[in-house]
Amino acid sequence: MTGKHDRGAPLGKLETLAIIPARGGSKGIPHKNIHPLCGKPLIAYSIETALAAASIDRVVVSTDDEQIAAVAKAYGAEVPFLRPSSLASDSAEISGSINHMLQALFDAEGYRSDVHVVLYPTHPFRKVSLVDFMVRTLIAGRYYTATTFRPIDLLRCGYYVQGDCGALKPLHDHARFAGGSLYHRGYGTVLVRSNLFEPSSRYAQVLTDEIEFIDIDEWDDFYLAEEVISRGLYDFELCS
Repeated sequence: MTGKHDRGAPLGKLETLAIIPARGGSKGIPHKNIHPLCGKPLIAYSIETALAAASIDRVVVSTDDEQIAAVAKAYGAEVPFLRPSSLASDSAEISGSINHMLQALFDAEGYRSDVHVVLYPTHPFRKVSLVDFMVRTLIAGRYYTATTFRPIDLLRCGYYVQGDCGALKPLHDHARFAGGSLYHRGYGTVLVRSNLFEPSSRYAQVLTDEIEFIDIDEWDDFYLAEEVISRGLYDFELCS
């Protein structure tokens, strides 16, 4: 996962932009991105972490929704413009909104970051030190992308495929994966991408804290997150 690359000498200070994509539409939980989670809108957790990270110079929110924009600004993020509705549908690729933000900032301000960090607001559990570590690792290793993964256990999850005559067989290939590990990409925790290096080398950080796996999609996810926060089970590292 963490391939052997020539890390070279760390580069000097680079301009790092945090982008938090938060569209207004949500089927499972209406206005999910600003729904209160233990006294704060869900999106506030990602904004606060981004603002506290020493590696990040600027924090912007990409949204098509005026209410989300107002909440984001109240918590210290910039919303320089609204995302076009065509980039905020259920079928729209998130890469489209990220590219739109990068291009629009350049067109409007001549602003171009060296590195951009994508933080999904549906992943509230994200340590400040993890964000800084991922940015530092990408820069020092001259990686094009650095992202987080979570380990998975196909046997425990019970995934199957349908074979001949309708029979089911385990998806896990014992011979191929014996003694190895399997991983699932956690899109919303931390994704860092560089504008400086060729789109080839990548770095993967495997998460070990199961709380960081929480991705809020349905009400049960929200209730779980509320329990974690109300019981003080997670340190966001917002206080020095």
